[in-house]
Amino acid sequence: MITSDHVRELLADPDEDLVLVVLEGRAHVVPRPELGTGRYGGGLEVASAADLADLVPVPEGAREGGDEELRQVAAALEAEVNRLGG
Repeated sequence: MITSDHVRELLADPDEDLVLVVLEGRAHVVPRPELGTGRYGGGLEVASAADLADLVPVPEGAREGGDEELRQVAAALEAEVNRLGG
């Protein structure tokens, strides 16, 4: 399940190349270089901080960590993962 904490972590440092992935039904925020490694190999890449705004509308205040806004983004990402069958 994707939570507001995952979104907060993803948005926390826009200069770091973080990616939200789902692996075996669990969401993880990891540095892009770790994708494809043994630990995260085969994971479904959901979004990076850079492309998050293209996938779901990031409400005003989400980058500052408003709880309701972060929950909205997390719910939208979860719906997208479910749609994709992840």
